Amino acid sequence: MIRDDGKDVPRWQKNLLSSQLDMDRLDYLRRDSLFTGAGYGHFDWHRIIHSLDLFGGDERDLVWPEKSQLAIEEYIFARFYMYHNVYFHRTTRGFEKILEAMWKRARASFDQGESVDLLAPIRDFWRAEQPTAQQYLAIEEYTVLHQIQNWKSSRDKSLADLARRFLERDRFVMIEPPESSGEFNEGQAAEWEEALKNEVGKHSEFQSVDMYCLQDRIKGKYYLPYYLPEKEADVQSSRNAIRLLVEKVPFEISTRLDRLKSIVKQPLDRFRHYVPKSCEVDAKRLRSQWKKS
Repeated sequence: MIRDDGKDVPRWQKNLLSSQLDMDRLDYLRRDSLFTGAGYGHFDWHRIIHSLDLFGGDERDLVWPEKSQLAIEEYIFARFYMYHNVYFHRTTRGFEKILEAMWKRARASFDQGESVDLLAPIRDFWRAEQPTAQQYLAIEEYTVLHQIQNWKSSRDKSLADLARRFLERDRFVMIEPPESSGEFNEGQAAEWEEALKNEVGKHSEFQSVDMYCLQDRIKGKYYLPYYLPEKEADVQSSRNAIRLLVEKVPFEISTRLDRLKSIVKQPLDRFRHYVPKSCEVDAKRLRSQWKKS
């Protein structure tokens, strides 16, 4: 394990594992592009890896030569497009919210002493005050899918229904807010959500509205499609910026490539909701009639 306070580990080694341009990102962008069939995650990874260099005195850090700038630009845009078109795609996020709703419902029932047909690895993890790494690693993808299969026959009708929807790909539809989330304050957002829940609640088949009107909120500072470098040059490092070495001086890459300037701005918070398809027409009608107070 590489610890932040580990004095015996050079900074550049830590940043090689976790930074704005690290080995993890180089791996998952290409791998996810392959397995999803998306064409966005392609870039000249070979040049990026083989041209990285170290700069500085005792506290050396990662930099790249100017000749690698276009390969790095490809990487930044690949990251941008993969997040927009794959990781934050409305279908992907919709199923993630269904999974979260199931997990939250089952955990609440478990904490109240109710039986929710838990598999042993999940039961042991939830029972532990401080779960161990081994307990965490025991909850694999197949464990989760098996658990959801069990929940299809749960006595909790809402939990059983969401489990069925998840496994049968009976997805929810996305409902955007009436106005840009950047123009909505917290009060207006809460008012809109309450109105939308009331609309969903008119459909008598949904016993628990909170499980059928799911909010997806993404804080701007966590909105990962954007490459957000540290602006102050004197505190920049490979952890918070990608730097090119030009005539022995490090420059943050967006200062050298104008095409990157459009995606290095702090994005606004975003929020949207997911509701069953049977509620789509009514939800969109509500949105079209909505007036800001």
